[in-house]
Amino acid sequence: MIKRQFFNVFIILAAIASAASLSGCVTNQDLDQALSGWVGRDADDLVRSWGAPNSTYSLKDGGKIITYERLTVQTTGSGDFRDTESSHCKIDLTVNPDGKVTGGKWSGNNEQCGAMMTPAATPASSLAPQPPQGLSPSP
Repeated sequence: MIKRQFFNVFIILAAIASAASLSGCVTNQDLDQALSGWVGRDADDLVRSWGAPNSTYSLKDGGKIITYERLTVQTTGSGDFRDTESSHCKIDLTVNPDGKVTGGKWSGNNEQCGAMMTPAATPASSLAPQPPQGLSPSP
């Protein structure tokens, strides 16, 4: 059952990666769909897939909010003709006291968030079959 869930989310992420490579952009709908694939999944699976979060906030009810955040700054040009571009993404996932993801939201640059959610940069979960290079399993 768990492997099937990983496979289903993997398919969603593969579709996002394909759409992004063809169109050059990741849509809000793509990101919302990728996040919703984690709802009902164990937060430990999320951490195994995406790595350690940047922060975790404990809620009074025993749940928590797990936050992943990335800022990328790139400087181009030289001398007086330098330009700096930044890209930011923040992803918050709510986890109930039983350790299950109940929801999530994201903000920031779509491409940056898409890269965080389809991590070539994060390890694949040991519970899932290994995906093609550049993609990560999800629920």
